Amino acid sequence: MKLGLGLSQSTGGGSSAPADPYASLLALFAADEPGEVWPVHEDYLFTDTACTTPVGSVGVEVLGWLGAKYGIKFTNNVAGAKPRYARIPVGGWTNHFLYSKTLSNTIWSKTRVTVTGGQADPDGGTEAWLLEGTGTGNACNITQGPDRGNGDHTYSWIVKAGNVNRMLVTLLRAAGWSDNVFDASTGTWPVQGPGVTRNQVDLGDGWWEISLTHNSARVDPVYLIGPLNNNGTAFNSTTAGNNIYIYHPMLNRGTSRATYEEREDVLGTNLPVDDTTVAALYFEGSTDYMVSSSINFTGTDKITVWTVWDKHNRENNYGAIVELSNNPPSTAGSFIVIENGASASAGNVWFGVNGNTTYERYLTQSTPAQSRNIISVAFDISAGANAITANVKDNLGEYTALTTAVGTTPGTGNFGNHPLYIGSRGGGTTLEAMGYMSGALVVLGRAPTGTEFADIGATIEGLV
Repeated sequence: MKLGLGLSQSTGGGSSAPADPYASLLALFAADEPGEVWPVHEDYLFTDTACTTPVGSVGVEVLGWLGAKYGIKFTNNVAGAKPRYARIPVGGWTNHFLYSKTLSNTIWSKTRVTVTGGQADPDGGTEAWLLEGTGTGNACNITQGPDRGNGDHTYSWIVKAGNVNRMLVTLLRAAGWSDNVFDASTGTWPVQGPGVTRNQVDLGDGWWEISLTHNSARVDPVYLIGPLNNNGTAFNSTTAGNNIYIYHPMLNRGTSRATYEEREDVLGTNLPVDDTTVAALYFEGSTDYMVSSSINFTGTDKITVWTVWDKHNRENNYGAIVELSNNPPSTAGSFIVIENGASASAGNVWFGVNGNTTYERYLTQSTPAQSRNIISVAFDISAGANAITANVKDNLGEYTALTTAVGTTPGTGNFGNHPLYIGSRGGGTTLEAMGYMSGALVVLGRAPTGTEFADIGATIEGLV
């Protein structure tokens, strides 16, 4: 089977590019409309700007990304500013904790504790950790504070008593700390903090799956666990040498612990390259970007964009997912799709467009951090106050209503002959996006017809 420019489908070690979905994307350009289809797939990602050397190992820098319709390239050869080839699970990440298997990693902050790996685990292996306090009368714990957005989240561990039975299991909410104490000898919570729902499941042989579910808007959450004295009821009820066993930390959206997902680095270097994962371009929120040659949209006042963006970090500032020209809306005939990672709410995806004015219409849609967003947006300069039609669906199928467009009307005229940029604003150091682009990026120089808007959105979603 051939894809686009005659590139063959990957077989064997790489993930397979589905035939029909790519064909339907290419069919959008039946009248040779301007734009391009860029599949996020190993056949189209390269380690050189000439697009001759395909990506190999996960984590390499991507210097070239080849379009499947006209062969238009995204490139970047600026040191330290290139996205990297990553693998992410089909359906998006579930576990918000990084290095969930390697608790010795420095992303886990340790306060007066040591961690020792290679301990017997409940699955018959040796991947549990011994967590031992080194202080007396002071907090002893291991913590991580990942970004996770609003909504219900469940924080959980698999635990077992060491030389003590009790452990402090705590999280920092918008309303403050919620200190909880679990006793592994009785399977009970002798201390129950506010604002959380507790659960415990007896796994046998002294192992327990324990979890706290909460709903919090806090931007800087903290999740910690540590050993206590056997009669301990507070964070400082500790004695040096107290220890417990811990295993498989999870922080996931929802009201119960999800199936455990091992998550190590942000690039997914521990994940298999098979049909359980998909290729992605990872932008790390600094100066990472790619830029195309100029694409001539001067014959149209309508452009439609579809892509998939996995938001990685809610505390990152506004990030440019894709923009036409290096400075919309100041540039006439341009558009922009932005993630608002800095929002104190759930985070937003933001859309802007302008014709021959310096103003823009824009819409925002709240989407949770650490979620996969299937983005469909149609820009129509001639439609005035209705210049943007947009839909964003996250990977749990949740939507929120688009806000009313604000700003003046985008003026008149057509789009320009500009490069497309993805990542940081115009290849600079502002609007630095942090996340993963996957599935495909489609930029089409016309309005969608019939059910294309929804159908292509569903097709793009099916690629991931």
